[in-house]
Amino acid sequence: MKESQFLGTLLPSHPDLQPLIQHLREKYNLHEVFPDEEPITKIFLGDKEIPLPEFRQEIKSLVDELPDFMPPEIAKPLSAARNLVKPKSANKHEFRFVPKKTRLALMDLFKAIRNLAEFLVDIFDQFNSNVADMLYIYILTGETQEVPQDWFSKVMTGSAVGEPVVIAMASQVANQEAVIEQFRQELRKTFGAQHPKTTTITVSTAYFMHLQREHKKWDFILEEFIRLNHFPLPRDRNSKRYAETVQGYDRLLRKRIQRSESVLNVLLKDKK
Repeated sequence: MKESQFLGTLLPSHPDLQPLIQHLREKYNLHEVFPDEEPITKIFLGDKEIPLPEFRQEIKSLVDELPDFMPPEIAKPLSAARNLVKPKSANKHEFRFVPKKTRLALMDLFKAIRNLAEFLVDIFDQFNSNVADMLYIYILTGETQEVPQDWFSKVMTGSAVGEPVVIAMASQVANQEAVIEQFRQELRKTFGAQHPKTTTITVSTAYFMHLQREHKKWDFILEEFIRLNHFPLPRDRNSKRYAETVQGYDRLLRKRIQRSESVLNVLLKDKK
């Protein structure tokens, strides 16, 4: 993707990263390396050789500490999210003066918000890790890398109210077809290939399921089913044929409700 190459080439020249690169070169007495030159394979601090993984981790720590690398509209909610995911950011003792029912509801709400915060922090921790890897390679070899596609789009499985959810995010420059295909693959991976088909009949049956849940009498529900679908009935309500026709509609409605309940159970993962 040309956008990845373009931004990756420019990344080391970012004004927030240039001082970091210069600091490391001065600290470890590293010369600037160009792509056609031999890469740096060993780093020393005085007479002590510094393991390359340790050097890479130092870069990551410095990137994490950059105060202005994120725009304010991202930095502020990210900082709040980091505070939320701390182990002692909230616990049940802080709600001890709240009535039990309300306390449990507040804790459930906080848990959902905390899951969302963890999702946000994970995304940007990975962003910083990618930046650190690219700077690590640039300082040692002079080579620039394509920025990851995750910077333009991201498809991942998270959690909401204890249930898995597949989330897709995309910027303006993302490859739309690629994002759609990734989303489909993640859906299949998370929920399996089988998915209940919600047909027009299933949707129309929801009204009669609704009447059942309102404890309407079955005879009324059946009459509504016949009326709304304009099903024909024999003229003679006392005839055997009339009774058989109504029984047929009765079986049809029960079968539709049974199938629609099965779809509902799958959609909501209703284990009851």
